[in-house]
Amino acid sequence: MKLNDLGPLMARRQDGVLSFERFRADPALAALQWPNDVLRDFLFDHGDNGHFVDDYGDIDLRAVTWTLETIPAAAFPTMPTGESDAGCIESYAADPVYWGKVRPPEVGRHWEEHGTRLRPPLLIDRCLLDPADSGLQVLEGRTRVGVLCRRIPSSCASPRTTRLRWDVRENLPRLAAYAASIEVFSRKSCG
Repeated sequence: MKLNDLGPLMARRQDGVLSFERFRADPALAALQWPNDVLRDFLFDHGDNGHFVDDYGDIDLRAVTWTLETIPAAAFPTMPTGESDAGCIESYAADPVYWGKVRPPEVGRHWEEHGTRLRPPLLIDRCLLDPADSGLQVLEGRTRVGVLCRRIPSSCASPRTTRLRWDVRENLPRLAAYAASIEVFSRKSCG
């Protein structure tokens, strides 16, 4: 199953007929067994976005298993995003205050109180892309990564960065402590 195969489901979502709860209950999506945040950020919010389809349309969604991992913060400043959105992370990093204010109030408050966004970003191993490459890429959460890199003192390379912890019982990310890493959803397994 690929992004284009979700066309009828995405059309129902666009028409406002499909809430996220009903979207995730669709048998094809339920079979993926992806975390709710990943389903929401990747498929529900962006599954029919032209840039996403261009950049990630060849990925077999059934072959993807998401895990929550801790990635060194120093990796983020050089981590790319999809070719269609090249440069957008730097654009978000250029004005973190603006990007914090244009989000829903609870997101801005969370940024102000905790220095991070509500949900971890999504990363994908570039070996899964066409053409394949090495390393990780920001799949979704480009604003999060840009703002985090800029708002954290002295950039993401600083030893004092924000770490998110995924709490499976409550299905909510939590600010755990200052550390030298950021916890993210990622997909890595290329043979």
